[in-house]
Amino acid sequence: MMASRLMQALLALALFSSASWGLEVIGGELGATIIDDKVYWVVRFQPELILGKLGVGLDIELLMGEEEGIRDADWDEDHKWIRLIRYVRYGYPEGILYARAGALDDLTIGHGFIVNHYKNWYDEDYQRLGLHLRGNSNVLGGACFSSNLAMWEVVGARVWMAPLGSLSMPLIRCLRLGGTAAVDLDPDNDWDTSDEIRIAGVDAELPLLAGPPIGLYLYADHAHILDYGSGQAVGVGSNLGRFAGVSDIQARLERRFLGDAFIPAYFDAFYGLQRYDPSTGLNKKALLDSVESGRAVYGELRGTILGVVTVMGGYQYIDERPHSGVLHFDGTLEGFPGGISFRASLDKTGIEKASDLFDEDESTLMEAEMGYRLNVYTMLYVLYRKTFERQEDGSYRAVEVIKPRLAISMEF
Repeated sequence: MMASRLMQALLALALFSSASWGLEVIGGELGATIIDDKVYWVVRFQPELILGKLGVGLDIELLMGEEEGIRDADWDEDHKWIRLIRYVRYGYPEGILYARAGALDDLTIGHGFIVNHYKNWYDEDYQRLGLHLRGNSNVLGGACFSSNLAMWEVVGARVWMAPLGSLSMPLIRCLRLGGTAAVDLDPDNDWDTSDEIRIAGVDAELPLLAGPPIGLYLYADHAHILDYGSGQAVGVGSNLGRFAGVSDIQARLERRFLGDAFIPAYFDAFYGLQRYDPSTGLNKKALLDSVESGRAVYGELRGTILGVVTVMGGYQYIDERPHSGVLHFDGTLEGFPGGISFRASLDKTGIEKASDLFDEDESTLMEAEMGYRLNVYTMLYVLYRKTFERQEDGSYRAVEVIKPRLAISMEF
């Protein structure tokens, strides 16, 4: 009964919306998934509704088990109904003004010294509706984000300006100065405790070559964790543009000077998992007291090859500190002959040697998805996601999600 009423209400909502708005894409999925060793059938409906610069994407997903019917964990709290909204956006990423509410995936603010490759998804039972706003002009710009509009979690903002933009000097007029702040007011979701974390920083960027085909710039960052330590970074970045069939290659190399009780890119891809551990009562903030000063090297490379392969990798290692390597990698393969697509990502900490990439502990977050086009409207996908949870006895339990799905998409 619950499944029938829920489907009727959601389909009525989608049909009503499509009658008033432009129905640009309608998608659906049929498949199965395994969560905590239980098999669930998946029925999904994904309309995308467009009205000028405003767009809304719905994500109506039902997981049904053979014994329990609709998976109760998906709907047992009011805030979980937010999962019905895949995104709401205004404008386009390349435009002057852009706003998007939904999943935050690989979010970086500024040069990434405070917020770098941050994700707000890490719990299958709790889908967060985040917010990202961005606006830019030739002399002023800014951005802000919230990981969860339903409650206070991680929020941040950045502003930048070109104070010398009115001058006629080619290089100096392009100097940009910026400031960034990010906070997590309640990592353990208990307002009776005082465990908030606040980080603020300033930065500067000076383009040396504006391109095309080659862009080159220098930059510097300073950040401070309130009541803890500070750190600085200086670096050089480049954009090679189109070169030898490879388009939009971007690279950065920076030297980091890290003080005691300071962690660069504090809000990163792992933050959702490290934010609070209910089994120990500790959060990431507890690590700061044991962090010693040091110097590190960070490098990042992005590129698109022949319009088919897109890769991005970033790596940091602290001098003379074993197992301090931190890796972020993601790659996609699109438009390959035979209708094959592939996407993979890996985030890993505690790296000293290549074999550490295969350690199965809380320092690993991996995801892969493979797709095959059956026809012009239909794609078959298989998603695999794996993380690890530390148990009370010190062992680790693998948390695996496998989602085969059949995606149907029609453009109007």
